[in-house]
Amino acid sequence: MMQQRIKVIAIDDDRPARDMLTGFINWQAHGCELVDVLSNARLAIQHIQANQPDIVLSDIRMPEMDGLELARWLKENAPSVNVIMMSAYADFEYARKAITNGVKHYLLKPIDENELFEIIEAISLGITRQNIVQCEAETCKGDFSPNKFIAYVNSNFSSPLSLDDLAETFYCSSSQVSRIFMRETGMTFHDYVQHARLKKACELLKQTSDKVTEISRRVGYVSEKHFIRVFKKCFSITPLVYRKRYLEETRMGQPAK
Repeated sequence: MMQQRIKVIAIDDDRPARDMLTGFINWQAHGCELVDVLSNARLAIQHIQANQPDIVLSDIRMPEMDGLELARWLKENAPSVNVIMMSAYADFEYARKAITNGVKHYLLKPIDENELFEIIEAISLGITRQNIVQCEAETCKGDFSPNKFIAYVNSNFSSPLSLDDLAETFYCSSSQVSRIFMRETGMTFHDYVQHARLKKACELLKQTSDKVTEISRRVGYVSEKHFIRVFKKCFSITPLVYRKRYLEETRMGQPAK
């Protein structure tokens, strides 16, 4: 997927500062598009509504409507926009008020280009992560619920199963399937499949006289040796010993749990 450029709108009432932003900073080299450079915040609001930028870079002290008022407006009307506030003063009170209005980044003038793009790179990374999560959520189509994942595994664990199988079946990403299993069951996908297979294996060992080879196949293990190894790791005994103990305890009137 091609990375989209980060759209930036800058606001500063100081002409030399605006000239610096347009003439001396290589925005494209850092994956950015400087959409507009404006002289006042009220005009900027119209451009923000029209262009939907990712970042607003604003001076904090301006006539008519200052940067704090703009940040407040953005917090209420365009909360997804990231705000970088600029100031010629190391003013703690202004910085504190900026933070309460959702501003996470504060730069002192004159702007250091490296510092500016370190902040923009961090913002860009956050936007990318958010887009991935949103894309995964939108990719999961149709009549879908986490319980359907679990029900599907419970009905199909006798066949080979993988995260990719479920992702393809439910039109989701494998990472989303993985997260849902962990959230809903407290187990990884692999552990849940193993749990379902071993639970069924225990039922078959108690309720049938099938050979271990047949049981291992019925619960989804291609290799009997692998099945025995997994079973023993979980229960500390082999499948045959499990069956023997169950039969002995049943005869004594104390059926195995």
